[in-house]
Amino acid sequence: MSIRFKTLAELKRLLENKEISSCELVNETFKNISSSKTNSFITLDEEAALNKAKDFDEGKVDGDLAGIPIAQKDLFCTKNLRTTCGSKILENFIPPYDATVVDNLSAAFREEALVALQQLFQKVLFALQLEQIQVDL
Repeated sequence: MSIRFKTLAELKRLLENKEISSCELVNETFKNISSSKTNSFITLDEEAALNKAKDFDEGKVDGDLAGIPIAQKDLFCTKNLRTTCGSKILENFIPPYDATVVDNLSAAFREEALVALQQLFQKVLFALQLEQIQVDL
């Protein structure tokens, strides 16, 4: 079963009806990422995602969107997950804390968001932000 163009509601229904497990969903997500030619992910944490998916499948966690993997921009600090902001300067930065937006997302997912993917932060946007910072100084 392909999950590629499914909505969150469709994925939630599949999980609720046990038509797919969270582990299968995570594996399919990583399969789609690895077969993509867009190279749009910087950091992947497959092990953490699969561990959280296993917890969901075993009934240890629940929540409206629990069990569904998500991707977030590479500009949000995620504790112990490389966050580069698409910058060579930060290419090895591993934050010791979560950004507020990551905390809020985790709370919305009842502390079990499958934050395992960091999307490429587009350099055009980064350049625009740098320009804004320089103007504000």
